[in-house]
Amino acid sequence: MDKKNSKWTIVFWLVTGLAILQYIFIVIPRIQDNPDADGAYILGSIIPNAIIIFMFWMIKRKAEK
Repeated sequence: MDKKNSKWTIVFWLVTGLAILQYIFIVIPRIQDNPDADGAYILGSIIPNAIIIFMFWMIKRKAEK
């Protein structure tokens, strides 16, 4: 593995870890405080982080080629 791939792999896992922590500590308490939260509300709170993680995954994948 060359240095460029290693850098993007580290960045990808840092972004993924931060997105997971943000979801656990910020989004989940808000969902629990909202009695009207349904499946669409929960899915809508996952989508922004999923898009960010997907973008960094694509960058990492392109760097590996």
